[in-house]
Amino acid sequence: MAKFIWPVPQSHSQHFGADFKAGGQWYYKDILTSQTGVKYLGHNGDDLAAPLGTPVKASADGTVTYEGNGASHNWMGEPAGICVLIDHGDVYTGYAHLERTTVNRGQKVKQGDVIGYSGRTGAATGPHLHFEFIAKQPDFNNGYVGRLNPAKFMEQKGDDDMISIGGLNRIYRLRLGRAPDASARKTYLGKMTEDAVDTSVMKSKEYKDLVAAAKKGKVDITRFAPEDIRNVTPELVPEKVAKPGSAEYVEVKETLYRRKK
Repeated sequence: MAKFIWPVPQSHSQHFGADFKAGGQWYYKDILTSQTGVKYLGHNGDDLAAPLGTPVKASADGTVTYEGNGASHNWMGEPAGICVLIDHGDVYTGYAHLERTTVNRGQKVKQGDVIGYSGRTGAATGPHLHFEFIAKQPDFNNGYVGRLNPAKFMEQKGDDDMISIGGLNRIYRLRLGRAPDASARKTYLGKMTEDAVDTSVMKSKEYKDLVAAAKKGKVDITRFAPEDIRNVTPELVPEKVAKPGSAEYVEVKETLYRRKK
């Protein structure tokens, strides 16, 4: 199987499988399923934050099977906007909401080749890249419209790509509002990629309990990812995340404010 890389610098704004409340209903499970008649269990790809015009690179060697408006492709669909679909032999990767493409159908690409530039075309509320994996014979009733979890492909990396203590600290401060303990360091350091660790932490009981408490207004939720605060208004960055007035405090607060908007 091919070794894949992230098509833009990795900074998730929404993970595969994520769901969020909108008007009292779960967006994917309730609203999209009702609107389309297709069963949705959650977000069907990874959304990566990318300013308008960010170069988007091929995740692995392959052949471009489609480029253009998703409305003209049965698998990609109108919500994808301008998009690219690449065949890697055993799986496809899709790149959606592009501003424009730089490749043609049938063109062979190498890993890292620029295939387009990020935008906000299709069903996008702001500039970002929707990145997805599609099986060669998609099961469109799997709850994710035939898409597969990118984590299972992106985790196939070398030792140099494993999470560092800096990355682990960042994830724990953002998701849990605390530093990683000895158990976390033993579990994750040098053993998993940063994205895999982030996914693991977001599945933990501690994180889910914090999100539930935040939605009830019991705790400050500025440390949570965008999909978790979509309908909750953050107040202040907790002191245990960063000391008020410090450079770190200002940076964290400004970053989260931009994400919230």
